[in-house]
Amino acid sequence: MARAPNVERIKELAKEYGIETPRFPSSDQECILCGLCVRACEETIGKSAIGLVDRGIYRGIAPLYTYDLGPECIGCGDCAFVCPTGAIKIGPDAKAIMPEFKLPYAGT
Repeated sequence: MARAPNVERIKELAKEYGIETPRFPSSDQECILCGLCVRACEETIGKSAIGLVDRGIYRGIAPLYTYDLGPECIGCGDCAFVCPTGAIKIGPDAKAIMPEFKLPYAGT
């Protein structure tokens, strides 16, 4: 709830579990870093075009392109389909649009 307080599904879950306020400082993200999109791309599609990158407050989901050697998004939309918060969108070219990550606690 602290990471994505404005996402409807997160609000529903918080209400269901009786959580009124998060115990950590809030940020304004959509992605909760659950990793479902990464697993879907790797295990279901067999591509590994996206992955979890960095650590700590810099953690995020990003394409894993490496000088044209890495796998590329094939536009299947599986990552967007499994995303519980709707953070991943499908662009007009049928490729996934990854969420932008902001530092959650900058200035504190």
